[in-house]
Amino acid sequence: HARCAIGIDVSAEATGHARAEYPLPNLRFVRASATALPFANASFHLVTAFEVIEHLADWRALLAEASRALHPDGVFLISTPNQRYYTESRGSTGPNPFHVHEFEYAEFQSALAEFFPHATVLVQNHLETFAFYREGGESRVPGRMDGVRGTPEDAHFFLGVCSHRSTPAPEGFLFVHQGSNVLRERE
Repeated sequence: HARCAIGIDVSAEATGHARAEYPLPNLRFVRASATALPFANASFHLVTAFEVIEHLADWRALLAEASRALHPDGVFLISTPNQRYYTESRGSTGPNPFHVHEFEYAEFQSALAEFFPHATVLVQNHLETFAFYREGGESRVPGRMDGVRGTPEDAHFFLGVCSHRSTPAPEGFLFVHQGSNVLRERE
């Protein structure tokens, strides 16, 4: 529903594939680096970088560019795996060879605060849920999460919600990506 959305990637193959797969009039794909965005200052009301920052040697340049390209009333959403959880979950496999720098909670929060006067870090966890709905029913159903346990150190991922101006505090969010039988899928 956006008037215009632009996706970037350093790979010409990735942007070419995206153009072919998503030929929408309001959508463009540009070959560019997240550390040197080819857009004017304050161009975007929403900037996202999901699972990108940990792949960059100069990750501060990503934050600087997102801050520069973000409209004064805009929001920057950035996610990254929690270094503590991610290291533990990989076990004997060892570190991810494509990750240059992984963050712990306090470091991620501090890094965002260097570039954005308003930065909140939410924890993101993948969890099992119970869903009750009619077959073929609506895709949106009311939800409830009873009690939230865990600490940032135990979180799977972090989601930074950043802005140049004060915005309402982000609320928790629960998204079930598909109404299906997870137990059957595991089998």
